[in-house]
Amino acid sequence: MDSKVVENVRDQLRENEVFVSVKSGNVRYLSCKELKDPVASAIIVDKEKETAVVSSLEKNRASDLLDMDIKVFSPYPKIKKDGKKFLSLLKKECYGKEIVSDSRIDGMRTKTKDLIAPLRMIKSSEEIQLIKKANKMTKDVELEAIVTEGRSEISIAREVEEAMLGNGAEGFAFDTIVACGKHTAYSHHEPGRTGFKNVAIIDYGARYRGYCADLTRTIITGSERLGGIKSRIEEAVESVVEKFSEGSKCSDIDRELRRALGKLSRYFYHSTGHGIGLEVHEQPSISITSKDVLEKSMVFTIEPGIYIKGLGGVRVEDDFYVDGKIRKI
Repeated sequence: MDSKVVENVRDQLRENEVFVSVKSGNVRYLSCKELKDPVASAIIVDKEKETAVVSSLEKNRASDLLDMDIKVFSPYPKIKKDGKKFLSLLKKECYGKEIVSDSRIDGMRTKTKDLIAPLRMIKSSEEIQLIKKANKMTKDVELEAIVTEGRSEISIAREVEEAMLGNGAEGFAFDTIVACGKHTAYSHHEPGRTGFKNVAIIDYGARYRGYCADLTRTIITGSERLGGIKSRIEEAVESVVEKFSEGSKCSDIDRELRRALGKLSRYFYHSTGHGIGLEVHEQPSISITSKDVLEKSMVFTIEPGIYIKGLGGVRVEDDFYVDGKIRKI
């Protein structure tokens, strides 16, 4: 566990408060970042110690991986444990304290406040390097060799994932999305048996030592109009990246990108981007409603997409970080 993170959490607690983290990404951040899924069900931080609440199923692994007190729950009578049920054990460990939690916990009276998300927004130099490595493992996939005439969406997706593993990825930030033909006009799609012809959108990302990349590429071979839209998107992103920097409002970035797209913005249905890290969707939010402001060492996507029913769609997504200016990873 990162001692600086724990001390930051403690500094936010009042004398009789205890923080309980149950959000998956936060539990990983506080205990074992490299795991795809957390080994603990909850992490408790008070003024004196950190405690992991784990099921008996994870007891042995947790004792090897987690450098903190461990409390075990299990319904089985002959298994050595500290409590029968998760909720009752959590109540026992927090007895007499006012509880602050990153999420509502059914059966417990808590004040809901995520003390971890603001800390996760600002990446350490090590975290940025891990994201850069995941990004390279993603970018190094040779899409042009994989996306060939007639090949199905699902076949393309599987080979893209195999290529990321071959590049050193330990897994995927999310299931690879491939949309071909008319499906590119959908902002979301599940790969099926439709074959590639003229246009394909590939949304993919490697995971390395717990950290995610998130890229989208559009392959166009037979549509001059879609090719023009792609160029317009790339130019808009370039202008926005040059214009904004540390201290900029994230809502202004979203607003300016739509302005740069002009009339095409009517076909841009989602937010401009989102933070990435241990999870593929984190803070900050790069959206019209965002209250976030760019700070040094934030990492996020910029991913404008244009979706025109009857024609098709184009999305271009890259990962960026803040180092005074906005810099592409």
